[in-house]
Amino acid sequence: MIDFDDIQTQYKELCALSKNAAQMEKQTRGYRFERLINALLEFDGLDPRMGYQVSGEQIDGSFFLDGSVLLFEAKWHSKPVPASTLYQFKGKVDGKLVGTVGIFISMSGYSEEAVEALAHGKTLNLVLFGKDDMDAVIKKSLGFKAVLKRKLRDAAEAGLIYSPMSFEKVTPAGPAIEYLRYDKSTGTTMAARTSADLVIVCEGDTDRDVVSALTRRILELEKTRRSIHIITAMSKNAVPKLPSTLRYTYPKGMPLLFLVIDGDYDPGAARDLIRLICA
Repeated sequence: MIDFDDIQTQYKELCALSKNAAQMEKQTRGYRFERLINALLEFDGLDPRMGYQVSGEQIDGSFFLDGSVLLFEAKWHSKPVPASTLYQFKGKVDGKLVGTVGIFISMSGYSEEAVEALAHGKTLNLVLFGKDDMDAVIKKSLGFKAVLKRKLRDAAEAGLIYSPMSFEKVTPAGPAIEYLRYDKSTGTTMAARTSADLVIVCEGDTDRDVVSALTRRILELEKTRRSIHIITAMSKNAVPKLPSTLRYTYPKGMPLLFLVIDGDYDPGAARDLIRLICA
């Protein structure tokens, strides 16, 4: 019998490993992380199969979900995963039965170029998990199946291969990351606390840090008790897709502010993005 408390304890140990740890320790953490994922899948009754080869291809694992087989790959590197790594995994998924979906888990996140490149592809058959997602799965006890179903729905309905599982709540007292919870009665994911006076959607984590600092300063100067939720879309092209998923999370009529920053020096593309958001 798999003990979820034990899974949480092991996960905390893995997260506590120093960035300056020896390479051998980091490799050992990667192996332990794969075993931890296997335990998570077993706990949710997903019938995992770990580490096998097909025609010379190494597959980290597979599992069943609602009658379908999904492939997965897990990485815990020091740097964000580049597009080349995702394309290599996508090639493995493309060569399998039509409709097969790949789940990629990266505890170091992804380069913005990687997410953008996949979002522009002809076929979307990958769903990406990051550290925030795994924190929600394990630390917040939402479970892998619940988080995965939410992310699959976002991918199918809005084309979001890397949808946010957390938002930053900014108040005069300071910012804090809050997580979403899965609502079994509706089959959707709701915010842990949906009260906010404004929701801001930005492109990347750097934008989120800047917006967080600015909004906190404004709230302090205005001496107001209002709160603001900041959501990172993780790619520019994901920004206009978020309204279709946020309608399940926030009450109707919630004010939304979408930030489009033209860092690519392409005002025409920025205008097109704004038109998509307003459509």
